[in-house]
Amino acid sequence: MKAAVPKEKVLALRSIVEDTGADRGFLMAESGYQSGALETARLTNVVLTSLADLKETLAYEIGMAKLNMLLTRADRCRNRYWAINKYDRIELGLRPEAPAIGYSGDLVIRAVEYTVHQVMLSGFPVSYNRTLAAALSYGGGRRDPVDPGSPNAVATPSALFDVLNAELVELEQLLDEAERALAKRDLSSRSEPAESDGA
Repeated sequence: MKAAVPKEKVLALRSIVEDTGADRGFLMAESGYQSGALETARLTNVVLTSLADLKETLAYEIGMAKLNMLLTRADRCRNRYWAINKYDRIELGLRPEAPAIGYSGDLVIRAVEYTVHQVMLSGFPVSYNRTLAAALSYGGGRRDPVDPGSPNAVATPSALFDVLNAELVELEQLLDEAERALAKRDLSSRSEPAESDGA
């Protein structure tokens, strides 16, 4: 159908939805909808859409689901991070020695979780700055509106996933290296011969 969908088509679908007891009905048209059709659909459980709208909605929903999965990974990283004692975390590059400033796995975890939660609460765009997000995760701060033109502004779930995923991948690699180093150190300390008592 090349012409915009008229109001009558929406009314017909609404009738079918009601007769069948369906939760909602979808009408998909690439040619658009007449104003009467749009108005009629607003008052009913008929959803007007197009393939382009569907693709956009699906991309958003998939992106949000991927962001949600980052929370599980961040939680795993937290468990692994805190299972390593403080001095080993410093020695293995997972955190700086106080009061020095440097890479911190705890800041990464806090920043990722805070940012995902903020997006779920307030939507896009969001500004991502690891240090600021980690600081705000402690509470007391408020999220100011984000200027979409800002260099740290992220406007879509997939773009934010790319940023936050890179943060977690880096931390996961550091944790893998740290755990390997600790296991190797533990193994070598077990295999060292006990000192003789001078017999």
